[in-house]
Amino acid sequence: MLAHEITRTYLAGTRVRFDGFELGPTNSFDFAFGTLSTLEFVHLFSVFDGSRVHGQAERRPGRGDAPPGMYFTVINAKVIQAGEPRVSSDCVACGRQTVRVENEPLLHNVRSCRTVR
Repeated sequence: MLAHEITRTYLAGTRVRFDGFELGPTNSFDFAFGTLSTLEFVHLFSVFDGSRVHGQAERRPGRGDAPPGMYFTVINAKVIQAGEPRVSSDCVACGRQTVRVENEPLLHNVRSCRTVR
């Protein structure tokens, strides 16, 4: 997975802010299980480039009986607001230009097109 194009493009550990400080390649995180570099941290917690991260230690069980420990909140408005990738294409039944969600069947107003696949 680390060699995948998406990982190399969007999880490179660039422009990541942790509790207000921009992380660099020399930063590290100490956990009970070991020390993680910035790159290992963003891969483990799926922190996309340009994200803000907030760490908070919980000392008592939380909502839903979540155990005590360190919790991270990752905020990236661009990723949240991006939505589904859209592709413009022609309907195979009527030839009309339509927009569909990538990898989903090509459908538009079903009443105006008699053939639906």
